[in-house]
Amino acid sequence: MKRNKFAGLADKLGYAFLIDNVIVMKDGALQAVFRFYGDDVESVVDEMRVAYSLRWSEAVCNIWSRNIMIEHDVIRTQAENYSDDQVFPSIASALIDQERRYQFDHTGDIYESLTYVTITFKEDKEISKATKKFIYNTNDQVRDKTPNERLADFNNKLQLFMNFVAYGNESKFSRLNGDALMQYCHLCITGKRQYVAAPNQGTLLNLYLAREPLLPGQQPMIGNKYIKTLTIDDYPMKLQPMLMHVLNTMRMPFRYHTRFYVLSKDQAKKELRKIQRTWSSKAIGMKGVLVQAIGGTPQLNEDAQGKNLDAQACITENESGEIKYGFYNGCIVFMHEDIIELNRIVSDFTDILTNLGFLIRNERANATEAYLGSISGHGMYNCRINLMDSISWAYQLPLSSIYAGERYCPSPLYPEHSPALLYAVTDGSNVYRLNLHVSDVGHTMVLGPTGSGKSTLLGIIMSQHLKYPNARIVIFDKDSSHKNFTRSHEGKYYSPEDLTTAKLAPFISIDEVYGFEIIHNWLCDTFEINGVSMDSSRRMIVKESLSNLRSLPQAERKFSNLEFQEKELRSAYVALKGGFFGSLMDGTSNDLFTSSLLAFDIGEILKLPEHIFVPIIECLNAQIELLSKSLHPCLLVMEEAWLYLDTPILERKLKDWLKTLRKFNIAVIFVSQSLADVSKSSITEVLSESSATKIYLPNAEALSAKVKAQYEKFSLNDKEISLITNGTPKRHYYISQATGKRLIDLNLGELALSFLAVSNEAERALFDQYYRESDPMWIVEYLTAKGLKDAADFAKRTYIAPAINADIEEPLA
Repeated sequence: MKRNKFAGLADKLGYAFLIDNVIVMKDGALQAVFRFYGDDVESVVDEMRVAYSLRWSEAVCNIWSRNIMIEHDVIRTQAENYSDDQVFPSIASALIDQERRYQFDHTGDIYESLTYVTITFKEDKEISKATKKFIYNTNDQVRDKTPNERLADFNNKLQLFMNFVAYGNESKFSRLNGDALMQYCHLCITGKRQYVAAPNQGTLLNLYLAREPLLPGQQPMIGNKYIKTLTIDDYPMKLQPMLMHVLNTMRMPFRYHTRFYVLSKDQAKKELRKIQRTWSSKAIGMKGVLVQAIGGTPQLNEDAQGKNLDAQACITENESGEIKYGFYNGCIVFMHEDIIELNRIVSDFTDILTNLGFLIRNERANATEAYLGSISGHGMYNCRINLMDSISWAYQLPLSSIYAGERYCPSPLYPEHSPALLYAVTDGSNVYRLNLHVSDVGHTMVLGPTGSGKSTLLGIIMSQHLKYPNARIVIFDKDSSHKNFTRSHEGKYYSPEDLTTAKLAPFISIDEVYGFEIIHNWLCDTFEINGVSMDSSRRMIVKESLSNLRSLPQAERKFSNLEFQEKELRSAYVALKGGFFGSLMDGTSNDLFTSSLLAFDIGEILKLPEHIFVPIIECLNAQIELLSKSLHPCLLVMEEAWLYLDTPILERKLKDWLKTLRKFNIAVIFVSQSLADVSKSSITEVLSESSATKIYLPNAEALSAKVKAQYEKFSLNDKEISLITNGTPKRHYYISQATGKRLIDLNLGELALSFLAVSNEAERALFDQYYRESDPMWIVEYLTAKGLKDAADFAKRTYIAPAINADIEEPLA
């Protein structure tokens, strides 16, 4: 059978094989792709914008300066749908999530930007072995590199290059693996964002990825999508770092592609000489040549002579090695099934960039070539000789981004593909997915003045956290801040009055080795803070007493049944046993910790002497730790933690304690409304270093000299502090993580606020009027009273009526 003479898409694609996350091109070049997380332009000071940009220029000058092609792609796409339906343990949390789902799906066009960096490298052709022996004058065996050695060298250079441009911040880049790499290539080719599995080893990638037919011409098509390509012929006169940030604000889908093929010093010199000779000739002109020939002085074309001198200066810069030159290409690719809609999008985009000073060309005769040249690694297409220096190239790179967050929780301790904690918006048109975790670290600091929306923020975080299977939340509350949230979400709230009659059971887990060790350390710390010097012999005495307690029946394992004969230990023990502490620690069951949502108002406990409240806090922490051995997701919310953690005995073990909680999948949220107390606390540095996420609430006084100095202790710059100053209380929150920074809008609806923002006296009175612990119909009545009749009917129809019917039918089963 004779093959059709017309080349199809597979013939046009340069991909050959996939080996260990490296694409091998048909010409032998090696290619790797990285997801790039740029900096938020709103929070980066001008000096750092310049530094981040120039870093790329320095990298191609000093790190990897030969046979390399660097491509950047910004893919502007509609945000993926809200996370799949989750099972919530309470009606309130389920209703809040349904409202947020509806808002997200009906807000309109919400977009996100995905930025990728592609590195393609092709080694020089090997010279013959005989020539090598002649050049190196050796009789030793001379051999070429093996394919594995080439791959290893390539990966080593990649690591060095990426580490350099990111200033060592590994979170800036994420290398695409087999599946993600194929999905990216497929997206660039077809414009479709869908899962594509990595093929079996040895599969020809050009055939594997050519899943849609390509119709070339002045109006090319890929599958059922029309393609339009715009080429950027020139940039604004005044180039600024992170110039292309405007792309992240557009409400339209497209792919912005840049390509820079780095020339060697000799190659660049050759190209610059051509340019210099051209302008030199134009400066003199034919008439000037004749005048020179007869010994006269020709009149120079000043404009051409100026460009001639510029070219000579470029040659000098190239020789110095401080700047590299390369062939540059920048274009924007649009795809759509509707040609009319596609033309409208292209026209709107062109108008925006033209008004900003860009010179845009709508490709027609070169449309197919321009499209093929925009596919990563395909530098053989659309080869316009557009020479550019590395600094100009670096300035127009898409190095800024509006961080959209991870679609899935990044913690490996959460179930695979667990959805992001919550969805928010930023800049009106961009999605933001908040995760407290960066890798497996979820510890978080929340700082902001009273009235700025602290309780509302914590409420939505906790409500959304309950969607994770077997999730647990423990709150150390103060002044009843989270009382109504806890009750509305069917949790257990222990007020100061409740705690006077409550019983903790610290000795219930001492049968286990780990539980015994934790309680032994807790007892020793308790004696130490009560004035007993705990040397090794006294620690052994405590251990023996605890072992004796372990031999008793479960119902008798309580604080009052410990025994000590040593004088100082016995004196301290008797004092503790006879007071509130001894009564609180005399429980024999863990009834307090049966609920998945548990809150303690410890305000009154903090008024006790330090030698009493510190062991109580430490005991609660130990109980939480022991309950979390199953590694189920857990949040520990600590209101005004600085008031009780900033003590010598807790400060000493704070860092290790936080590491232990992290291993048990417990994320601690430290909350404070007093930035002054936090900034001068001895434990703030440890908490700041241990917290992967910091959330700052709006503060109108943030730019005042005194308060600004407090924010600066958390390494916030002027632009970040300005964002905090100008934010709207109870609406905006500034998120700071190593992976990205952003001012977000929680976009809370009226239903969510009716459960999460019950703060003033009138709202609390209305809540108390309708709340009934054992009757879910209170939610219907309460929402109706709040004017949310549709939400009340939905709650009754969807959650309450089915539960009532199930209870009625159960005895008949």
